[in-house]
Amino acid sequence: MIVGYLLSGSIRQPFAFYLTYGVLRGGGCGILFNTSLSALLFFKEGKTDGLSGVLLMVLGLGSVIFSPLITHWNETLGWRGSFTGLGLLGLLLIICAWINPRSADAGKDAAPTESIVNASIPDMDTKEMLGTASFWKYIVWSIISYIIGQSFAGYAAAFGTDIGVSSATCMLFVSIFSLCNSFGRLIFGKLFELFPMRQMLAACNALFIVGSLVTATGLWILSALLLAIGAALVGLGFGSLMVCNVSVTRTYFGTQNYAMNFSIVTLESMPASALSMIIMNAFHDGIGSYLPAFACFLALSFAALLGTRWLRPPYARHS
Repeated sequence: MIVGYLLSGSIRQPFAFYLTYGVLRGGGCGILFNTSLSALLFFKEGKTDGLSGVLLMVLGLGSVIFSPLITHWNETLGWRGSFTGLGLLGLLLIICAWINPRSADAGKDAAPTESIVNASIPDMDTKEMLGTASFWKYIVWSIISYIIGQSFAGYAAAFGTDIGVSSATCMLFVSIFSLCNSFGRLIFGKLFELFPMRQMLAACNALFIVGSLVTATGLWILSALLLAIGAALVGLGFGSLMVCNVSVTRTYFGTQNYAMNFSIVTLESMPASALSMIIMNAFHDGIGSYLPAFACFLALSFAALLGTRWLRPPYARHS
């Protein structure tokens, strides 16, 4: 990731930029994200959903916190200087971690499955996980739910433009969505430790249903207040999805192969992101408004809510 940032600040060819920023930086971010979540298995016996929620919230807040800094660097140093600055900042973090003696030995001989794996939870490798109906049922549920959240993530500002508000108000919708997305991860991380899995999955869909209704009403009556409330509700629901992935992967398929299994589960965002753009653009280009898309989202949300009745861990048990 750091190499990707540093090289992106110096390359001149567009194709090289795809490699440095897209492949190196993007691949590094993915590895860092999964490694951070997998490391939580070493820190707390039993339930780790609360810790996952805290980490996911911090990751989500990073874009909000660093946005003013990046804007300042772009204005004063240019985009090349911004990339170089981010790379150097990453190097500084690596140096700080390397010179911390406690970090070097923390969890050196630990194994998550020795302390926290429950006998009732199967430890499946990726091939076994892919062979279960539980995995595919959850992936379908996750894709449906992600489509709704991703649509708001990518088009929150466009909704404001649709009702004729100022650009500042449009950005306010985006900020509200981003903040609630981050805090939704923290809130649901703790709730997953307190309530049954399927109830929390259903709660996620309930937020999407109410949020879609409020947003659709705001688009219908041209209300900026309702769009802001809708952004908050959908943001909370979208934030819960990553916690759902963490909890389902650990609870359904065990911790022995958690890192790889979690990587596979989170691939649901790729088809969901593409489908969300197709749905939003098709409605807006064909009808001239995003409002009809929310009828589709409501149908998807209710389908996903009903689908939680059939989401269960695999019946197979592995030693």
